[in-house]
Amino acid sequence: MKLLIGVTGSSGVMEIPLYLRVFREKLNAQIKLVVSPSVKNFVNPNFLAKYVNGELYEDMHVGHGDIITPHSDLSNWADLYIVLPCTANTLSKAAAGAASDLISMLILVYRKPVVFFPNMSPWMWEKASTQRNVKTLLEDGHRVVQPSGNGWITATGIPQESGHMPPPQATAEYLLKYFEALQARENS
Repeated sequence: MKLLIGVTGSSGVMEIPLYLRVFREKLNAQIKLVVSPSVKNFVNPNFLAKYVNGELYEDMHVGHGDIITPHSDLSNWADLYIVLPCTANTLSKAAAGAASDLISMLILVYRKPVVFFPNMSPWMWEKASTQRNVKTLLEDGHRVVQPSGNGWITATGIPQESGHMPPPQATAEYLLKYFEALQARENS
């Protein structure tokens, strides 16, 4: 599976190395990362690049290797495009059809549904505006996975009952089932 992951500036970004390991083990995934500018508020993108053999992209106009035009080439390369962790801001941009960075541009040009894994405080997740954006994305054919993970906010350690992306194993299982369903649909 060729897995393209859009990584946004949520505190959940600090857990990405574990997700990458699980995706490689459970999905046998080839992985390329696209990072939003706000990721730098949490980690150095060069740190994340080491986990994907340098296959990390930040700018829609700057490619490397076989990826010359990132928004086109990455879109064509990927079997699945997911946004993990996904901020409320990214949900909003995607629902509005904005293309202000490489992640949002890829959401617009990717021909299959994008899978979003929101990661935010429960109060942000429950806001009417966030739920409107989720509804719009679902109506547009995308997938938005209910944030039901860890039980705490990564940035603060405060226990929570919702708002966090699912744990890596559960995320990998979801992606495998979804990928198999997509393949079955394409082959029928």
